[in-house]
Amino acid sequence: MDKETYLADPRFKGIEPFKNKVWLSSPTMHGDEQRWVDEAILLTNQL
Repeated sequence: MDKETYLADPRFKGIEPFKNKVWLSSPTMHGDEQRWVDEAILLTNQL
């Protein structure tokens, strides 16, 4: 969504954009996190 569209959208009234960009890290999973997701997928597919 471009800045003009964002500012005109009534859902975002009163919300000011950050002056600078907010850098987010890319999502990664290692060790336990990956095992938990894998287990959840396997259990869900068994239902």
